[in-house]
Amino acid sequence: MTSIRDTIAAIATGPAPGAIGIVRLSGPDALRVAGTLFRGSRFDPRTAKSHRIYHGVIHDPRTGEALDEALLLLFRRPRSYTGEDVVEFSCHGGPYVLSSVLSATIAAGARHAEPGEFTYRAFLNGRMDLAQAEAVADLIQARSAGALRAALRQRDGCLSARIASLRTTLLGAHATLEASLEYDAEDDAPDTDAAAAALRSVMADIEALLRTVKLGRVLRSGYRIAIVGRPNVGKSTLLNALAGRDRAIVASTPGTTRDIVEETVSLGGLPVTLIDTAGLRRPRGEVEQVGIERALDATARADAVLVVFDAARRWTQADRRVFEAASDRCAAIVWNKSDLVPPSLVERLASRYPSPTRSTPVFLVSAVTGTGIPALEEALVHHISRDSDSPDVDVVVHERHAEALDLAKRALLSALDHLEAAEEPVLAADDVREAADALATVVGATTNEDIVREVFRRFCVGK
Repeated sequence: MTSIRDTIAAIATGPAPGAIGIVRLSGPDALRVAGTLFRGSRFDPRTAKSHRIYHGVIHDPRTGEALDEALLLLFRRPRSYTGEDVVEFSCHGGPYVLSSVLSATIAAGARHAEPGEFTYRAFLNGRMDLAQAEAVADLIQARSAGALRAALRQRDGCLSARIASLRTTLLGAHATLEASLEYDAEDDAPDTDAAAAALRSVMADIEALLRTVKLGRVLRSGYRIAIVGRPNVGKSTLLNALAGRDRAIVASTPGTTRDIVEETVSLGGLPVTLIDTAGLRRPRGEVEQVGIERALDATARADAVLVVFDAARRWTQADRRVFEAASDRCAAIVWNKSDLVPPSLVERLASRYPSPTRSTPVFLVSAVTGTGIPALEEALVHHISRDSDSPDVDVVVHERHAEALDLAKRALLSALDHLEAAEEPVLAADDVREAADALATVVGATTNEDIVREVFRRFCVGK
């Protein structure tokens, strides 16, 4: 980021035309710049009150030409988003109008804001910590109710407060261990057993947070379902049926799909990426070999798997191998091509599936006619909601947080090993300090500048 002594400006609303658009200013000269552009009967930048709305007209300072009739909303420091003086112009939402107003602010002495610079200044000015700042971007990018709830809790400081409490406990344990180094036999010895108990309690809480990492990844990146099966069982047709359009190439020739085909759809309001994979069989050529390898890799990385069989063909050992490769994350077993099967065979198919647990749902569908697709979609929505619904608990959404928590856990394990082995407390104290410092990086208390810059680099301009 460039100098925070500058006054910055940016369009804070999306690029599409709309009824209203906002141009935002922040910095020490925000009011002066606003006074240069804005003419309102009751607006004086020297006496204007904070958290008030003023009506007027924005003029180009270079020509005096009226650019737009607008509202000015003023937030004086420190009671603003950035902790600085902030001015927001609510204009008509046409792209040309907004770019003209932004150009006028630059001509009056502001500069273009960098991506995330408003939130970066809020972080530097103590309006939020780093975890809360990351949650602002998560709010903007949330694609499901669970993601929204997780982002709101993090923005409101729930995770930060929890991390702060754990860190306080660690610092107390560290002080106890440090004191034991200077223990005088005539004095009461510091209670290192209590310190060890505190470390175990903190580690249990860290482990509970780490158990939410998978859920956090799903909330942040979306849910991924791989469609797997032997060649020509109708995987591509099934993807097209679930997507509602012809996304994957369909042909009667086995082995048509040679590469990964992905399509993101909405199932029950949740963003889900469906992954069509190459048919799993003994490869016939180098290209198909690569396709199968990619299919296996996509299956390993997916959150769930749909295993597809051909209802019109005899069950084979190859089918069994496909199922066994994906059974641990099988969301549903799909017998496709039901339009080619007599109704009398439906119950027989449902009873012969190879699931080790009867809880795995089985569906007889026709991806061509659509029979059974609604029931399959409903089951998938239930499965995904169970995996991705964020309850009112703290969820570790960012890999950066997970790495810090894992580092803290490993340091605490080392500290407890030293204490249980009755070794010098100084070794345990060093480990505890390392764990406390790792937790501090989550909220940015001890995070280096490169990491901070990387966090804000993914923000949009104007936020």
